[in-house]
Amino acid sequence: MPAPRPYNPRVLPIAKLAILLVLFLLALRRGLDLGLVLAGATLAVEALFPIPIAAFAGAVARGIAGRGAIELVGVIFVTIALGKIMTEAGTLRVMTRSLADVIPDYRLVLALPPALVGLLPMPAGALVSAPLVNDAAGSKPIAPEARTFINYWFRHVWEYIWPLYPGLIIGAAVLGIPVRRLALAQYPLTLVAILVGLAWLFRHLPSDPEDATRPREAARGARGLAASVWPFAAILVGVFALRLPILAALAATTGVVAIAAVAKGIAPRRLAHLVAESVAPRTLLLLLAVLAFKEALSACGALDQIPPALDSAGIPPLVPLFLAPFLVGLLTGVNQAYVGITFPLLAPLMRHAGSADAMPAPLDMSLVMFAYVSGFLGILLSPTHLCLVLTREYFAADFRRVYRLLAVPVLVLFVAALGLLIVR
Repeated sequence: MPAPRPYNPRVLPIAKLAILLVLFLLALRRGLDLGLVLAGATLAVEALFPIPIAAFAGAVARGIAGRGAIELVGVIFVTIALGKIMTEAGTLRVMTRSLADVIPDYRLVLALPPALVGLLPMPAGALVSAPLVNDAAGSKPIAPEARTFINYWFRHVWEYIWPLYPGLIIGAAVLGIPVRRLALAQYPLTLVAILVGLAWLFRHLPSDPEDATRPREAARGARGLAASVWPFAAILVGVFALRLPILAALAATTGVVAIAAVAKGIAPRRLAHLVAESVAPRTLLLLLAVLAFKEALSACGALDQIPPALDSAGIPPLVPLFLAPFLVGLLTGVNQAYVGITFPLLAPLMRHAGSADAMPAPLDMSLVMFAYVSGFLGILLSPTHLCLVLTREYFAADFRRVYRLLAVPVLVLFVAALGLLIVR
């Protein structure tokens, strides 16, 4: 009988992270406030991966009061304010009505706004499209969880290929390949994500007989779209053509939208009230808790220990290529995190076998694709992903029901990635 494998202390971090994740899920299952759950999880990180208290306190302080945190909080609240002002001014209603003039099925009208806004990489960008989905849904009996799924899913269909997303840029830089090569390796996943989303729409939402008989004016719809989408176009121009910081582009656009709203007859006092409403204490707590948790994980070195722990356990290479990015994505909700942390460590496993002695083997882009998608599946399921938590908050949806809606589409994406890995 072979001797049992000796205890490997490097596997312990996986067990600790598993404990943290289980506690996370149990707390959410009991309906506890996510901000408070994350605050408790931050303290649990220090208990499981102890570092000096001063270092831990410094990490938390950086997370909630650093320049990046302040900018992120600013982006979130300006985004919320922009959505509220556009809703008050009727701009979002014009957009959805214009889409309905051009597209003969309300289900596609629901999907298009988050997909279009998804071309603009920004923190919690789903908040920009959430009011559009709400307006497109109108009085139709679409549950909050279904609205959350539609907005969340279609917002993220481009993440595998759109060359402006930081995850793709960092991944290509780490592996020393052009972004175009990484995007080309992954384009089937965007097609699968779009098809899965459309299949969900047409299966779960009934057709509306009025769609076939409602009069449409394509020219009017085109004019309405041009008049209503300009704020998004302005943000894109500001960020990518003028190279403005996202907060500056958002703030400038929101200012112009506010001036246009006043010109339409909306009282300045009403606009000030909408801006004040955007700064919700509960949302602020949630944001700060997410930032503190992520910084604590990084400072305690918990995430850095995942790939070597999996490797030292003697697990086949395909398992760490899935599990390491998936766990980091699930715990952080940030694609830059799983790419930046795991790709440098997993890069040797992403190469073809049987290379020459001195030269590194060429990259196997199927393995790169599998690792990238695995991490992003963790992102999609992460209870710390800002797009998910803030969209759920916007629609007042039940977290457990949202996860039930996400389960099968995420599984289909995983099977598709695995199938591509096998056939390539």
